[in-house]
Amino acid sequence: TQEIGLAVLATTFSIVAVFLPIGFMGGIIGKFFHEFGVTIVAAVMISMFVSFTLDPMLSSVWHDPEIEAHGKPKDKLTTYDRTIGRVTGWFDRSTESLAEGYQKILRWSLGHTLATVLGAIAIFVTSLFMVPLLGTEFVPRSDYSETTVSFHTPVGSSLELTEAKSRQVEAIIREFPEVRYTLATINTGTAQGKIYASVFVRLVDRKQRSRSVDELTAVLRDRLKQVPGITVTHAGLSDPVGGAKQIEFSLQGPDLRELERLSRLAVERIRSVPGLVDLDSSVKQDKPTIAIDVKRDAASDLGLSVAQIAGALRTLVAGQTVGNWRAPDDQTYDVNVRLSPDARTAPQDLERLPFATGTNADGSTRIVRLNQVAGISEGTGPNQINRRDLTREVSINANTFGRSAGEVSADIRTALDAIQLPPGYRYQFG
Repeated sequence: TQEIGLAVLATTFSIVAVFLPIGFMGGIIGKFFHEFGVTIVAAVMISMFVSFTLDPMLSSVWHDPEIEAHGKPKDKLTTYDRTIGRVTGWFDRSTESLAEGYQKILRWSLGHTLATVLGAIAIFVTSLFMVPLLGTEFVPRSDYSETTVSFHTPVGSSLELTEAKSRQVEAIIREFPEVRYTLATINTGTAQGKIYASVFVRLVDRKQRSRSVDELTAVLRDRLKQVPGITVTHAGLSDPVGGAKQIEFSLQGPDLRELERLSRLAVERIRSVPGLVDLDSSVKQDKPTIAIDVKRDAASDLGLSVAQIAGALRTLVAGQTVGNWRAPDDQTYDVNVRLSPDARTAPQDLERLPFATGTNADGSTRIVRLNQVAGISEGTGPNQINRRDLTREVSINANTFGRSAGEVSADIRTALDAIQLPPGYRYQFG
């Protein structure tokens, strides 16, 4: 210890100085290397403790090879020789035999260099042919005793309907004995809109249940098919990197309607891929719209501009925050000005909306109805329009179950390659 103690200390603390900061890095890199860095630091610290405490004591009672030469027993056997010595002696003889065998192989390899190199190349080439048989995933799934269920109701559904479906989904989830509690949210995260809901599920500890998260998710996914009026888009753990699904790709091209057609075709082709679950597309049913076509000449004659009409409609229909109110419990609430629902639901309601355009000759306010300066019609429009690199795109995502993401992605690429994409259209993963 006196001779090499300083060297052991320097080596140990050098390793700690390198790996301890790595174990507490932030961001995605920190998540990957936290366990690695902490494990290395703990291992070298324990090793240093053992080398300064246990090793010197064991050296005083451990057998000396000079006394017991070539496996021959000493004249007087000690308690150590009758107990632990039997195991250590067998271990020494085994390692010596292994070393002799390794030396023979090494001598033969050095004497037959060509055969050794050719054998190494053959093993390497054979391993390359086995790569397609291996499944690949960027981050393996882990059991953190939690899962998430995301779904949406039909386009145009009310907030009350989505809330009712959320309670129905929660009731089904809570029937599982492994569930501790659930938390439902609407219109949060990346799923913005009153038709989108998500239910966070906290499970009991892994030691207290016999089924893993993936096994529970598979059963839960089948149970939720019994709930009418919802489409489950995700069930299971979110991807630890980015929180997205395991498989994502997009179709890109100039025309939105053609992209929607290709998206429906691609979804039908890949739906039968083994291991593919929670398949979803950004293409949704067109949402109902009310189009207001301002008659510019008539509006100008009556003293109204397009900007004035748009601003008034935004306040009357969508609402506008004009202040806030502090409640007795010291909570602050926004005060919004907006028409009552019975005055802004149907196109006929909008036609009767009044606009003040000035004063009459007698000094009274001149009132103009919206249908006097604009045409109102009902229609439908895209639910959302996505773009990437100035090109319109439709995204498709899914999860995997029972197979690795790499295997499922390979099958999806094969199915997409079989689709004849028009010129100017392509698919892209990621």
